[in-house]
Amino acid sequence: MSQALPLHIRLGIVDDHEVVRQGLSVHFSGHSRIRVHAARPVASGLHGETLDVVLLDLRLGDGSSVNDNVAAIARTGATTIAYTSGENPDHLRAAARANVAGMVRKSESLAALEQAILMVNAGETLGTPEWASAIASDPDLPSARLSRREVQVLELYAAGLPASDVATALFISPQTVADHVKGIRRKYRTAGRGASTKLELFHRAVEDGYLTPPTSRSD
Repeated sequence: MSQALPLHIRLGIVDDHEVVRQGLSVHFSGHSRIRVHAARPVASGLHGETLDVVLLDLRLGDGSSVNDNVAAIARTGATTIAYTSGENPDHLRAAARANVAGMVRKSESLAALEQAILMVNAGETLGTPEWASAIASDPDLPSARLSRREVQVLELYAAGLPASDVATALFISPQTVADHVKGIRRKYRTAGRGASTKLELFHRAVEDGYLTPPTSRSD
């Protein structure tokens, strides 16, 4: 017997500013889809929670690293959204390396934040021009040295097309697409930038400037 899905998106908030935690908790208290299940000043405080999406402030007062915080959130089963002022590109790069689903600036409207949570919960990725710029300008990313054909496959496959559609677009067989994807994953793994999932391939494509993350809309 399959387990029933929760009626609401279980949202977590990790922010050491009480006004942010309480303000968002009050705002979402009447939301039809989103409910705040945990609001903590540190990511380690989420231990034992079962969550779907977590908003993570990238600069916490306890001095914890972005990578450790994303790992702590992942242990709850949740996907992380960087919820940040966005001024520090090093923090954004660290978040991208930790494979967060994207970024929402704290200056964005609550409507834009709600949409971002719904998108991420549905398995989509999101971003902003600042997010893309910070990632693309990272001087410490080792090159995977993809061939021209591998780049073409990555651009289409990581953007969400199934292998059969990639094959049709490039006039090659689905098996050839699968072989290219395996080669792409192997090259990124060798470069120390693992890409075992399609979402991780999307992140690698954004980091290397092959794709631009979609931006959340406020309308």
